[in-house]
Amino acid sequence: MFSSPLSGCGLYSAYSALSPYTSSSDDDEEQEDIHHSHSTPFTDDDTDDDQTFSPDGSSDSPIYHSSEEWAWLNYPGKVIPGGQIINIDQSTACSTGWIVGREQRRFILTAGHCGHVGNRFAVSDSQGNQTTIGEMVESTYIQTGGADYGLIELYNTNYVTAAMPFTQKLHGWLSLDELNDQRPRVCHLGFRTGQSCGAYLNYTQSGIIQFRGYVDHGDSGGPVYGLVDDNIYATGIISYLQPDDSTRVSAQSIEPAIQRWGLTIYAS
Repeated sequence: MFSSPLSGCGLYSAYSALSPYTSSSDDDEEQEDIHHSHSTPFTDDDTDDDQTFSPDGSSDSPIYHSSEEWAWLNYPGKVIPGGQIINIDQSTACSTGWIVGREQRRFILTAGHCGHVGNRFAVSDSQGNQTTIGEMVESTYIQTGGADYGLIELYNTNYVTAAMPFTQKLHGWLSLDELNDQRPRVCHLGFRTGQSCGAYLNYTQSGIIQFRGYVDHGDSGGPVYGLVDDNIYATGIISYLQPDDSTRVSAQSIEPAIQRWGLTIYAS
């Protein structure tokens, strides 16, 4: 099955689950880290095989798409999950994924196809002013359903908000097994299409999560999260879409990347 990576222009959102966060009061708070006990390494094998909404999680529930209220993610002026990040060297754009760290270093966990090692990234504000924020230090991209992970090391955290732009806070992250057991409604956030939520479908042996939603080029790398009892749990990052089934969204589980690179997810 042909799959299309989503860098360049942004993806589509589906089921609005969470309220937009408009206050900047959390920006100066001490960063809260999220730990989890479950993790497994990933391989580089090419494998074929502010309105609060509480989705019902049923497999036939409708897809939700909300974009207008998220238009500001095109020009966020800072690093924030779902906001646009610009690859200066390739003149392409992706969405910020999760803010992660290892010891004193801080990174954006995003899609590997968003750049190559050494590429510099920037954010832009509504006046078109660009700020260079970091450099890609890890990039793994295996086409046709393989690994798709990238790490952008941040030069500093002055322009970084790790918290999701919702009233609800991140409560943790779900392993693939936990995701499959819980089968929550799954959402993503990206600068191109805003927020999208739909039914969880399955995951593959290569760690790809599939769920219903709408995405488009540029949403690549953006955060994917499950909703359990109206709480947010990190689950993955957007990777690709399938043109012959446009509402089947494919995301990379964060579990293998956390294990491989020894990462901690930051919630604020």
